[in-house]
Amino acid sequence: METSWIIQSTGFASSNILETIDILNELNIDWKDYGIVKNTITNLENILEEDRKLIARGGIKLIKLIENSNNIYELNKNISKEQKNYKFLKILKESIDYDEKKFDQKNYMDKNLPLLNKNAEIIKYEDLKYRIFEKDKFIKPSRDLKSFDGGIIYENETILNFLMRNKHTEEVKNEDIIISDLKDIKNEYRFFIYKENILGSSQYMENGKLHLNQYVPEKIKQAAKEYSKLYNPKEIFVMDLCELEKGEIKIVEYNCWNASAFYHTEAKKIISKINEIKGSF
Repeated sequence: METSWIIQSTGFASSNILETIDILNELNIDWKDYGIVKNTITNLENILEEDRKLIARGGIKLIKLIENSNNIYELNKNISKEQKNYKFLKILKESIDYDEKKFDQKNYMDKNLPLLNKNAEIIKYEDLKYRIFEKDKFIKPSRDLKSFDGGIIYENETILNFLMRNKHTEEVKNEDIIISDLKDIKNEYRFFIYKENILGSSQYMENGKLHLNQYVPEKIKQAAKEYSKLYNPKEIFVMDLCELEKGEIKIVEYNCWNASAFYHTEAKKIISKINEIKGSF
């Protein structure tokens, strides 16, 4: 079956959008663009086609809209009568590789994985918002579709104070929050994975600062191959690893590849392989 990529053309750095589009054009892969205005996916009426698989690249909001929709008409009022059929909603849902429960850390904490935050507390936001922390801790949402980015909450600070100095959405009120002791993290790496196969990888952090580098040490790649055998939230997914100062290699988290940055991975190789894989599903 033919495949088409749908690319979110607004809300991102133009360089990221252009990189993907340039690769799709180079590989002669069909693509169309869309935007998101409030809860509407624009241009959807020109994207949905029968007997054509879609592969989506976009932001977290796209994943949320598709995942939570019950019909196409909720997402775009301009679609045709024929496109309101259930099969078109199925095509759109299959354009992302996502499962809300399987990408939520609270649901894979007990799977004996080498997680960075394996012994963390997980507490609902409403039960946490007035708690004062007695020492610095690392906090982040349990879900991968985060309402705020993880960071350090300081001694004698509440999560309300933390949120005042960090970007967040109203969805934080419904979050389960991971609370962990601080770790001595040396480097962090991103892996795009299909089952137990690495499609591409890169380094994205060094000593707590953004550091993009296509080179990934062999021992980190070997760890990724071994860890990919332990848990797959979907057939295609992103797994972030880190190396601690003592040399231990841990899983930071799992993410939906459709909304994960390529960083300095071999994006052309990843796109080509995913196009091949999704076309054969």
